[in-house]
Formats: sequence, C-alpha cells, structure tokens
Amino acid sequence: MEFTATKFSDLSIDHLTGLVISIGIGFLIGMERQFSKEVSEHEDQFAGIRTFTMVSMFGFIAAIFSSIMGIWIFGATLVCVLPL
Repeated sequence: MEFTATKFSDLSIDHLTGLVISIGIGFLIGMERQFSKEVSEHEDQFAGIRTFTMVSMFGFIAAIFSSIMGIWIFGATLVCVLPL
C-alpha cells in the first residue's frame, strides 16, 4: 500500500462543505435530544448536543481518511468511537 502526503492535497472545498453539513446535522439531532430530555425528566438519555456533534464529525473524517488510506481506517474508527 502506497501512502503519500500528496493525497491529502486532493481535498477540496466540497469536503469542507460536507464536514460543515455533517457537524450541523449532528448538532441539530443532539439539540433535539437535549431539549426532549428536559421535557421528559423521568427518562435518562445518554447523548446530547456534544456527543452527536462529535460522532458525526468523527464519522465524516473517517470516511474521508478511508477514501484516502483504505477501508480499514473506517473500521478502526468505528471500533474507537463505539465506546462513546
């Protein structure tokens, strides 16, 4: 497997736009869960704004790295983020 730093120069503004959209969707889902948790106090919900935002960001970065370095990086990231 050949890996060079020049592959990272292939990243474009479309990748940055995708990252911002991914973070925004994760933020909105986390915000909805956060506010629904405040409405129903009797249930203990696990994830909120920060968790969904981080997981969506890590998922997008893992997808970009897997397209550059290989599919194994996506599985490794999944295993690392799963305990969150």
